[in-house]
Formats: sequence, structure tokens, C-alpha cells
Amino acid sequence: MAQPKWIEKYLRMKPEVTKLFDDLEAYLDYCKINMLKFDEKDLYRSEQYRRFEKYRNWLYRRGNAEQSGEPQKEYSRPPRKEYSRAPRSQQQQT
Repeated sequence: MAQPKWIEKYLRMKPEVTKLFDDLEAYLDYCKINMLKFDEKDLYRSEQYRRFEKYRNWLYRRGNAEQSGEPQKEYSRPPRKEYSRAPRSQQQQT
């Protein structure tokens, strides 16, 4: 049975609503995995959600770097400052 156009338009999810439910579902999964208290009203507001967003962005950047074939930057220590090995008494005399 074909439905009228206004019903199809009314029941269709708008992109804003879809994004909201997707974010809510991802945040719920994050809270479950990290054993955090989940509250729907904290979405987009709490410090906990901000940490979730930072984590999600980090995963996104890491995934893009791996897919692009760019080599991962390795941590390198800055060069050590050279100090004189002479005892202090000899350093003061010079």
C-alpha cells in the first residue's frame, strides 16, 4: 500500500536529528566501555563529553594517518646539554 507523500516526509529523519542520535549512541558506548555515568542531558555540555570528543577526534586523526600511508612520527629526545666534568673546586678557580 502506497503512503501519502506527507507521511513519508513527516517520518523521515532530518540530518540534524540523525546526527544527534548517532552522537548519543556513540557517547553511550563510550560511557559503557569506560564505566562512566551516562546522562542524556550531558550531551554536548559536560566535561566528560568533551573528553569523549577529544578521544573521538584522536581516533579519527590516527585512522587517517594510517590510511594515507604517512609514516608515524617517532618521539625523539632533544640533545642533552653538555656539562663540564671537572670538580666544582677546579671550575671556581678558572
